[in-house]
Amino acid sequence: MAISASSSGGAVAGVGILISLLHIESEQIYKSVPLSPVSVHSAVPNLPCGKYLVIELGLPIGGVTYYAGGERLVHYFDTLHIEANSKYYLGKFIGTKYFGRKNSVFLELEEADVPKNLKSILEGDRLRWTENDFKLIPPKSKDRFTVY
Repeated sequence: MAISASSSGGAVAGVGILISLLHIESEQIYKSVPLSPVSVHSAVPNLPCGKYLVIELGLPIGGVTYYAGGERLVHYFDTLHIEANSKYYLGKFIGTKYFGRKNSVFLELEEADVPKNLKSILEGDRLRWTENDFKLIPPKSKDRFTVY
């Protein structure tokens, strides 16, 4: 499973997104890893088939990573159904930090299609994904999500 994000807030920017998935049956937690230190893309390789919940999300902006979890996050993504030998893409997200009275961080889906540069990375020797493997599963909610 892969996911992408870039973020900004004032004069600072951030790349990437971190997610933690809970396998409902086994209660095992799987965490994403960035594809490189400055990549907007993260992946959770080799997920066993089953139903998952996104239980934590981390969005780096500048030197700070903003985290979200709980029922709001679970409802935002809904239950993810993962089949054996399949690869999934959750979407490309944009994170925005607003300063001032609100001082909030928001996340919203920018695009659900798999970016071409991500396809080339994932189709390489490292993860051995092919274009036919990608199944898109963007969040159920089309609203922006309040991270912080």
